[in-house]
Amino acid sequence: MKPFRPTLDTAANEWKLELEMTISLRWADSRLISVPCRRKLSDMLSFAPGTAAAVREAQESDRSIIWMPTPKINDSAITYRADPSNVAPGSIKNEVSAATFTFTPGATTPWIGGGPAGSTHCVDCAQQTLSFTWAIGVEPLLKFDFFPFDHQQFTIRFDLGEQVDAFSCEHLLSDTSSLFATLKAEGNLDSLLPTTNEYFWNTGAPEPLSAHHPKGDGGAVDKGKCDITFKVKRDTSIIFLKVIIPTIIVVYLGLLGVLLRAEDFAGDRAALLGVSLLINMVNLERDNGLGKLMYSVWFDTFNLSQIIIIVIAVIEGLVEYRLHITGRELECLILQSVWSWLLLAGFYPLMTAAIILGGANQPEWALACWILMGICFFIALCVGYYRIRFGRVRRKQALKRLYDADTEDPEDFMHRFTAAFEAFDEVGAGALHIDVARELFKAAMNRDFDGDGRVEGFELFSNLMDEARKVATATGGKLSIEACEDLLAKLGVTKPGGSIRGGGTDTVATTTVGPSSRHNLKTVVV
Repeated sequence: MKPFRPTLDTAANEWKLELEMTISLRWADSRLISVPCRRKLSDMLSFAPGTAAAVREAQESDRSIIWMPTPKINDSAITYRADPSNVAPGSIKNEVSAATFTFTPGATTPWIGGGPAGSTHCVDCAQQTLSFTWAIGVEPLLKFDFFPFDHQQFTIRFDLGEQVDAFSCEHLLSDTSSLFATLKAEGNLDSLLPTTNEYFWNTGAPEPLSAHHPKGDGGAVDKGKCDITFKVKRDTSIIFLKVIIPTIIVVYLGLLGVLLRAEDFAGDRAALLGVSLLINMVNLERDNGLGKLMYSVWFDTFNLSQIIIIVIAVIEGLVEYRLHITGRELECLILQSVWSWLLLAGFYPLMTAAIILGGANQPEWALACWILMGICFFIALCVGYYRIRFGRVRRKQALKRLYDADTEDPEDFMHRFTAAFEAFDEVGAGALHIDVARELFKAAMNRDFDGDGRVEGFELFSNLMDEARKVATATGGKLSIEACEDLLAKLGVTKPGGSIRGGGTDTVATTTVGPSSRHNLKTVVV
């Protein structure tokens, strides 16, 4: 038997199993001794490759002269007739290429396995050997629900006709005269599998290769039939190397866009994610060579999960951008910081691993990944809430301490200014957006310097913001702590040995405010 070949008939959208094999059928029939044409039976029922179709047709008629098995394979009758159809290149014809018939009087040929009534040899044995190629229907129907992790079963059913006892069926894997037993002893059963290396033995299943009599409708064993079953599973390495791993890499590269700040790279983030989305859409339309399926397979679920995670990343980017343009810069930075690490180090890899493990029939590990993903999401929510809620309290306290800084002690002022700067620098970038830095300058400058209940630093605050905008224009809208220190020194706010009011600044009366209210601070200058 040559390796079997599962092939897809694209016109009929039907799977076939192409076989190229030689079978030998032996049976005891003492009646052949008295057949007048016994000596001519071998010539009448045998032919060599290349025999004309008319001769083969005549020999098919001669088969009815004596009783002999009428073999069928998966309900397809094996006859001597030539196949007149024109087959596509690489396909096979359903015909017998060579046939031989012999009759040996006496008891000279051993049975495969134990013979009927405990006999060991075939008495008055007739033997027919058929070499043929045949494309048969696949039984049971192939299921691709978990492609490329699918397990398939191919069954070749030999039906030898009524009143036949194919007792050797149960011994095909154990008798040394059987091909299967020989290959098994040599460790060469892989030679029966398709040469494409698409499948290998499903060693996790009971009896990957088996030969049994099937059961009939009533549950009784049908001795006239013999099922040879191959249980295999697909080699996923090619699909992983060519499709799944590149897809994961592409999606990861797209998701790296969440590390880009919304204020500067919102368009770049959307472009990266859009490319990843497009590639996954192409994967959904990929022809996997499975025919026209009216149901989704695991591969579709995998691609949909990649698309969903990309869409979530796009929506999160829009939320970040919305926070940025509405002036909620700190909330935007916190969301971007927490979400980027949740997505890249937790949510995406765990979700992908869970889906892959589920397809690979590892439900326990898949469930563990789903649980870990939920835990990561809960932790991210807690961290995000903590940083937003308690960070707001920390920033208010820092502004309050800066507002209460000693107006005659530049060192104390800069210490409190630095502490407030770090409180607003949520992501530890060492720089603040100018709109955020404005809060610090307002608390530091727009205040009552001499305790007369009147805010006097408006002009100083205005000059400081003008200089800050000039610096921020060259640095992408950001101010570092060093740049802030230089600005304060440049305007004479922090002179060594002097006060923080600076010299020559006119007093501008505005609105009386309380020293501890951040809300009141914001109402002074708009």
